[in-house]
Amino acid sequence: MIKYMILCGLIFLQGAKCQTTFSEFNPDLLLSKIQSFTVDALKYKKIQDHFDNLRYSQTHLNGEHLLNSLVKAFGSKFGDRVVAVRRLRDAVLESYTETNVAPQTCCSFDPQQEGSYDPQFNTKTATSQYCEKVSPTSPNKTVHLNSKFLKTCKENLQHLPSIKWQYFGSEQGVTSLFPASPTNDCNSYDNRVRPWYVETNVPAPKHLVLVVDISKSMRTSISNGVVLMKLAQQAVKTVINTLNAKDSFAVLGFSDITHTVPSEDYGPCFADILAKATTRNKKKVSTFVESLSAGGATSYKSALEKAFTYFDNEQMNSFTEVDRVILFISDGEPQEREEEILGIIENRNSKLNNSVVLMTYGLGNASFDILKKMSSLSVQSSKFEESQAFTQIKNPSNLRNQMATYYNFFATAGHATNDPIWTVPYLDAWGLGLIITGSLPVYSGGKLIGVVAVDVTVEELLTESIHFRPNQLSYSFVINDAGLVISHPLLPNYIEDSLFISATALERDQEFLPVFESLRSGGSGNKTFLSTRFLPLGNNKYGVKELSVLSTYYWSQVPNSKFSICLVLQSNTLTTLSEQGFLLRESLLNRDWLVSPPQSTCLHLNTVSTTETTTVFLGNEAYRNVTLADTNAVYNRNPDKYAANIKDEIKNLVVATEAAENYWKNMDSALKGEIVWVYIATNEGLVRVFPGTQLPKNFDPKLRRWFQHITAYGDKHVVTTPYKDAVTGLPVITLGRTLYKGRKENNTVTRREACGVMAVDILLSYFKRLLTKVYPSCENTNLYGCFVIDKGGYLVASNKNESIVLPNKHITEVQPSIASALIRDGVLKTTSCSELETGYRLRSYHIPDSQKRHTAITGNLPCKKFQIIPVNTTNVYIVILKEQNVNCPSLTNRPCTCRNWIVSAVPSCSSSWTGDFCECPCTAYNPFYQSCLNKYLPNSPPPCSPPLTRNELNFTLWRETKESALHQPRCFKHIFDFKYEIANVSNANKTPNILAGVFVTLFVIVVGVGLFFFWRRRQLRSKNTEPKVPLGSEVGYAAPPSGPSNLYPVLPPYTSSPSTMERTLPVPRQPSVSNIENLFVIRRTLPERSPNLSSRPPPINPSFESSQMNPEEAVIITPSAPEIITGNDI
Repeated sequence: MIKYMILCGLIFLQGAKCQTTFSEFNPDLLLSKIQSFTVDALKYKKIQDHFDNLRYSQTHLNGEHLLNSLVKAFGSKFGDRVVAVRRLRDAVLESYTETNVAPQTCCSFDPQQEGSYDPQFNTKTATSQYCEKVSPTSPNKTVHLNSKFLKTCKENLQHLPSIKWQYFGSEQGVTSLFPASPTNDCNSYDNRVRPWYVETNVPAPKHLVLVVDISKSMRTSISNGVVLMKLAQQAVKTVINTLNAKDSFAVLGFSDITHTVPSEDYGPCFADILAKATTRNKKKVSTFVESLSAGGATSYKSALEKAFTYFDNEQMNSFTEVDRVILFISDGEPQEREEEILGIIENRNSKLNNSVVLMTYGLGNASFDILKKMSSLSVQSSKFEESQAFTQIKNPSNLRNQMATYYNFFATAGHATNDPIWTVPYLDAWGLGLIITGSLPVYSGGKLIGVVAVDVTVEELLTESIHFRPNQLSYSFVINDAGLVISHPLLPNYIEDSLFISATALERDQEFLPVFESLRSGGSGNKTFLSTRFLPLGNNKYGVKELSVLSTYYWSQVPNSKFSICLVLQSNTLTTLSEQGFLLRESLLNRDWLVSPPQSTCLHLNTVSTTETTTVFLGNEAYRNVTLADTNAVYNRNPDKYAANIKDEIKNLVVATEAAENYWKNMDSALKGEIVWVYIATNEGLVRVFPGTQLPKNFDPKLRRWFQHITAYGDKHVVTTPYKDAVTGLPVITLGRTLYKGRKENNTVTRREACGVMAVDILLSYFKRLLTKVYPSCENTNLYGCFVIDKGGYLVASNKNESIVLPNKHITEVQPSIASALIRDGVLKTTSCSELETGYRLRSYHIPDSQKRHTAITGNLPCKKFQIIPVNTTNVYIVILKEQNVNCPSLTNRPCTCRNWIVSAVPSCSSSWTGDFCECPCTAYNPFYQSCLNKYLPNSPPPCSPPLTRNELNFTLWRETKESALHQPRCFKHIFDFKYEIANVSNANKTPNILAGVFVTLFVIVVGVGLFFFWRRRQLRSKNTEPKVPLGSEVGYAAPPSGPSNLYPVLPPYTSSPSTMERTLPVPRQPSVSNIENLFVIRRTLPERSPNLSSRPPPINPSFESSQMNPEEAVIITPSAPEIITGNDI
């Protein structure tokens, strides 16, 4: 430091400035560090050369043959489940006719005593019994099922081991569930208001207008103290919850004026047009209902006129009288004359061919004569009884029973069907992922008694279709007769509720429309045209890239169902690995940790691992039968020991990737101390990782952000943004390359297509240290701000004190002035895509591939100069900001703003945004999405890539307890070139830099030479009074000759394992820490200690303590801490 100050002083005296220019920041220096991991640690080039020299075979793809095989596989599994639903219905009919003893309730089911964990259901179950969930509004005496129902459920499970929940929901509100499992919703669950129950009873589309009285009289309380307005709101929300994707609806409140749901664009949607009953629309309308308040007079006329307007605006198709209904809810006290009200109903309905049924509901204890006459008038020309069209609601506890009469009214007009009704995919509450439900109504004596249903996971039912990816641009998808997608590569794999997405939202080409209509109608055929692919650029926040591909579409209906499959082929050639022989040694499969853990283990960071071998993880798609994926065994050179359930191509991949094990095990020891994991992950879900460890059971590499980022950038060295590691839980950064299939002929390699990725993980803290090591000027945060961003503008690392944690921060948030200037200069360009889950438009940013080194000045006070530097052959850029004010450009610009930034969500864009200022990535209203029709217009932004799974990774790891794990030897020595590691320091860099600047100025201008001699003399005096700390010693605390105890450091005896190379200053017992913001840890990197060091050295220099650490601010990382800190943690 002193030499630096002297040098700066001499330069300053010569009239020059002591500062570094942008030219010092050579991007090749950072590239070299990145390559040291991808080339030296990963051995990417050697592994890629190995894959280039492997034997490959090419198979001709016959689209018609492939389609038939998919249809046959789906049809067979689908038919088996249809039979299971029918058998369940017959069992209920036989069981329900007898008086039976009630079984145990699900809420009283004790899983500790009566059940065991079942991976098929992801919870504890008892397959020897079923349990009941009874609605709080069920009658006191309910009918129960006998042993025939239980026997049939067991037989279904035995015949179809992959079948999930089987249940019967009765009209009395009792749900019988098999297998028995504990639940906590017994006091709120009512099967009669669930969409699967209502849709089964009324499979035809329903078009409803709910009209609710919000006049002043609705403030009245009835005998039980319930306000009529609250009762009406509950009634409306009850009806809304029964709707399904085929239904359309609207809600209006009326007093002396009418109130409708506001639309984002103030258009006709909700106000004049019925909206599709999608999850998004139902939530929006329910929120509107909750906001209604009572007040004003009561005008039936205006409300009825408005309600009939919704049907006037519909296209006249072949609707029957059961398709359209107005549900009118009031306390029965209108201000108009009876003749006027009835005249409106008669006149308006006659124009619609009397197709609208008006059902009225009276709240409270009035006579309701007018409501009875209104409903009677609308059904006179129909075959329904007048008594069915009016209902009086006195007690809110019976709300569901009385409101549900609207669908029972229609159900009586139908008849029992023998074809199950299948829902669209939704998320299972027990963590089974996306499931669909097949159900059948149960009639006894012509009367509906309930609905039987079975659940099937989409993964199991459509596994052949989902995993059909012969290459990145070929795939298949499944839709139902309504055109809604059941499975598609662009369909989100995680949804909080049912997702109703039309196939036209994902297949945007005009040439696809005839294919779509044929699919909906159950047709078949094939067509070749130039279609658009939407490929992810990372996770959903990065947008997509569009690619036009000549493709052939093959489609057909699945027999005995209302589903159709479409196969999309980009090429008629499939390249696969040929037979690779047998393994040279046994490979430890991921799931074998539970059965036969490795003999020799060690502690890697905070995880039990092994350096003896790599671990091979196989995803579900690696198996012929997904349900048997947990039963595989270790396989080795003996072909008889190959697990028969593992696909042949996966076995070949295991052998092909085995070459990486020798490279990684023999990696340079210094590199081993710098990495977290090295691994190969393939498109088929295979992962080979070193050090060997166990991955979460439901781990899917293709759904991890690093996999999508690396595959999106081809041959580049890819650096991801920070994320939480799936095994250690620590924040890491991944560096990786795409691995390709190849064929070598005459020393020329022909690359076919990507087969996976190779990657290495390093800790985020270590990458930040690398940044300042490569560019020493970045250590001075008062002079320079150094940032590494990716092509989307998201922050990878920084020399500042910003906490870069999940979710990743964007340059618009961290440095809004820089981001605004980059947008101004066309470096950071806006892009957008359509969020399928919400219908909104996600606006984000990207940096063009052609971007060169660019210097600019921020356009708002205080103005500063900065430069963005591309790191060639990577996806990252270096941004250097000079922390000194300069003259502002003539054109100023507004810095970026971030609104409502929430940890788990993307903020909403400003409603006033017109493109004249910068905002953080955000969601905005999409004018090209018609929410009422659930339809995307042709000019809509492309669909966003599916968001990554939000399910918690399921750890069923074999690992020792925390206490015993701490006694494991370390897997590697963690080696770094830094003497001190400072964590969580408040203004850690700021104060030394300010003092350095003050010392330079004072030294050069005032007393430079005198200050130097003064400092030198003090150092000599300190050496004579306090002995130094010997290297290899730990520091404790002891009392000085006088003063408070436990404040001065001393050295305890040596007790640490020889593999641990760093020691931490222990925290004093007194005094207690009072300011958590200023806590920090100082570590010293010490050489290997001699094993015979056992005596305590004298106290260390108190000047070290006073200048480097305040004992009140010291924090020790102890073995019992939740995160085990080692040298590799930086």
